[in-house]
Amino acid sequence: MLAYSLASRNGDDDEESVRSAASRRPGGKGAGGAGGGAGGSGGHGSSSGRDSTIVSSSRDSSDHKSAPPAQAAPAEADADELPGRQPSLPRDGWFDTRGIALTKVQVDIQMSHIPQITLDGLSMAPLVTIQQILPDLIREKANAQRQRQRPMWPTLRNSADYGSNWFAPTLRAVIERLATSGGDNHRTKTLRGQLPGWLRQGKEMAAEADPVLLDWIFERLAKHLELRRPGELAADLVRWVVKPGLALRDFVYEFAQASSAVLSADPHHDNFVLLALLEVCRHQYPSTNSAWRAISLNPRAHTTDELLDILRGEAEHAVHDAIARKDGLAVYPANLRSYTDGTMGAGGGATTTPAAKPQQTAAQKEAARKQHLSEKQDRQISYMVFAIQTFGTGPPASRCCFNCGNDGHSFARCDQPYNAANWDAAVEKLPWVQKFRPTGQEDYRRLCARAIERAASGEAGKSAQQVYESQQREGGGRGGRRGGRGRGRSRN
Repeated sequence: MLAYSLASRNGDDDEESVRSAASRRPGGKGAGGAGGGAGGSGGHGSSSGRDSTIVSSSRDSSDHKSAPPAQAAPAEADADELPGRQPSLPRDGWFDTRGIALTKVQVDIQMSHIPQITLDGLSMAPLVTIQQILPDLIREKANAQRQRQRPMWPTLRNSADYGSNWFAPTLRAVIERLATSGGDNHRTKTLRGQLPGWLRQGKEMAAEADPVLLDWIFERLAKHLELRRPGELAADLVRWVVKPGLALRDFVYEFAQASSAVLSADPHHDNFVLLALLEVCRHQYPSTNSAWRAISLNPRAHTTDELLDILRGEAEHAVHDAIARKDGLAVYPANLRSYTDGTMGAGGGATTTPAAKPQQTAAQKEAARKQHLSEKQDRQISYMVFAIQTFGTGPPASRCCFNCGNDGHSFARCDQPYNAANWDAAVEKLPWVQKFRPTGQEDYRRLCARAIERAASGEAGKSAQQVYESQQREGGGRGGRRGGRGRGRSRN
């Protein structure tokens, strides 16, 4: 009776329907009966591949809907273990032997989904930033597609599987983002010409795991843009020998910039960078020895940022100029901006007012330095007060915390540690932020505490944006990120 009903429903496929029904009877041995567990097509006797297996097995599952529960396939008992799987589909029908999904959700990654970056210098840090966010972005897009078409897609087994056709749209979006990015890397304009070849090569690597393909994309990008790996940049820091007479505060700024390019791409190099910094301090800034002696005794228990903060504090309280190395090593790198923009001390190099310095005593210079620092901090706090009082009413880019990026609070009320990279990004978008950008964790907390206190007393503060734009119009502002960190640079 069951065979007759199946034959009637399937029209001309009488014999095939009878065989399919026989194969589904308990203990039956139809022509395709053994195909269910192995991924074959029970009703059609075909074993042409897994893709056709998924299609034919799904078709058979619709025929089972009218069958009595006693005749259900044994795989139905495990249906709840794989949400979204058709009840009669063999357990391995969705996946290959590695646990990678055979069916892929189609996702659409757009350039607007990828953050804007600036490619300056040789650091891979901007590329690393993009690569780190892509796996989660791709999975989010794929999961959203699964939710809309829940019965069609399997739950992934392998954590290295994105479960989607992501390669081509992602490669296009990344190349478009880099081709329109800022910075001094002129090779970004030639990336679009590489797209067809890379798409073709990616198709030939379809058997590779998704993380391997993602690494392959960024290896091609880094090679084409002639960027250097974090380890190579870290090795350069070990070679640093600064010019005699370079002020400590200028050296700290330069080294912080160079080390940020390494550590933002790979924090695992931190101890290596710390040892390079200690080497320069030991040979060329021995007057600061007492401040960092504890770190030198156990460098593995400390970080580069800790030592940089200590050196900033030393530069604020006393004048420290680099001395020549006793081993006579050549200056490297020889093109630091501080050699021309900064103020060189007595050890060598030019100064902006060479005749005036010998006429000042050490006490006079120290008093002048403290007065300058006090005035600078007072202006910074005034700018901070204005930013606190007007939070949420300025340009869209200013309606978030410059320290952590959260749009729910002002930077002055942020409870996160000082984040130099986020402040740099804020200065890129809003150059006037350099007017009150802190130089480190201690400086950040001290300035914010005083700014909050003055804001609470009703002080309105002063607009850093208006001051910055006024200086630009008058030709008095030098711009850039350095905004007054060193002596003789730009005014606040």
